[in-house]
Amino acid sequence: MGHGAFTYALLEALRLSGERNCATVERLGQYLRDRVPQLCGQYGKVPEQRPRIGADPAEKLHFILQPSRATLADIALLRTDAYEAEVEGKLELAEQIWIRVVVAAQGRDMTALRALQRIAGLRAQGGWGQQGEQQARQEAEATGARDVVVSWSRSQSHNQWRWSGLFLGWN
Repeated sequence: MGHGAFTYALLEALRLSGERNCATVERLGQYLRDRVPQLCGQYGKVPEQRPRIGADPAEKLHFILQPSRATLADIALLRTDAYEAEVEGKLELAEQIWIRVVVAAQGRDMTALRALQRIAGLRAQGGWGQQGEQQARQEAEATGARDVVVSWSRSQSHNQWRWSGLFLGWN
């Protein structure tokens, strides 16, 4: 094998293409959860490794790791996550996700570019308001986004930066 089971499976996953590709964090995690124990059994590795993946916030599971292998469905899922973050007033998270949409779409997603402009305008105005919420909701409906959660409150904390991260490993 030449590597540990986890490293071998990770490198193998990053080379997959087509329907089985591991372009997103979620698909990579699923592949590793299935493949690493299989490799441990095949090569008699003890103790058996059991990979796990976690993301904070959960939307990061949909992040695209390999933009060149992303499907339209991957990009659509990211768009929905971005709309949800935006209408919930999580502007930093929304901005991060919209940037990932732009990258995955190779700069050709005008909806994402407009969303980034909208967020920049909201920042310049000092935050999120009902006008921004309504604008994001209309944009989501116009592009056919489904299950966009619209919840808005005037809490002081809705514009605060929140730590987020991605964990990939095994136990």
